[in-house]
Amino acid sequence: YLNYVESGYDFTLPSAPALAFYTFDGYYIGDTKVTDAEIEITEDTEILAKYNVNSDASCAINATDINNAAHNSSVDYNNKVELEGGSGTYAWVEETEANRFRPFFIGEDVSFFASESANLKAVNEEQFNAYKFTLPCIKLRKSGVILNGTKTIFNGQIVAEDLENIREYGILIGVQTSGGIVPNDSQLIVENAGTQSGYKVVRAKSTKLVGANQFSIAINNLPSGYVYRGYVIYDDGTSLQTEYTDLM
Repeated sequence: YLNYVESGYDFTLPSAPALAFYTFDGYYIGDTKVTDAEIEITEDTEILAKYNVNSDASCAINATDINNAAHNSSVDYNNKVELEGGSGTYAWVEETEANRFRPFFIGEDVSFFASESANLKAVNEEQFNAYKFTLPCIKLRKSGVILNGTKTIFNGQIVAEDLENIREYGILIGVQTSGGIVPNDSQLIVENAGTQSGYKVVRAKSTKLVGANQFSIAINNLPSGYVYRGYVIYDDGTSLQTEYTDLM
């Protein structure tokens, strides 16, 4: 933006705006980094704010279809990815570390919004059942939360064979109150939402699924030292059940 200062007077550099997936590097005049909060203006001066891209800005999506053909791409965060599994595909699984998998989506073809880098594999029904996953389940972005200025963004995903039985899903956030404790996994549960002795549990419910049953929750000004986990409540035909992710 333009700002006018009389020659010989100081100009105070403004606070740099926060940009998701970019870290502010500093203000520059030409190739020289400005080290002071105020600079003396003696002529027309162009000051540039420079940012460095974070690794989260680009997501590497590596996928293998049912015929073991590779489909690899690099996409920006929150961009749409569309994959065809091939005839015989029952579901997709995600490799979280070497030879360790978690369910990703039930269906032959999958369309989703990239929230982090992922290694995906299409499998048939026999292969999928061999993993012995517990469904329905909820999974969170394994790389952690996204920070965008004062916002903390939680990305989650529901994996279920029948979404009609899902009653509620979201994020539980545990924060320490003054002089209290950080809640553990047995304390960070749906039934404890609200203020407890020494800690508080925030029950952040999501209301919309997109892509491959994904959701996103943004919360402003979270205090440091919080813990969180995802939860999904479903009807098993006789009663309501709750599944949780591990504490993060």
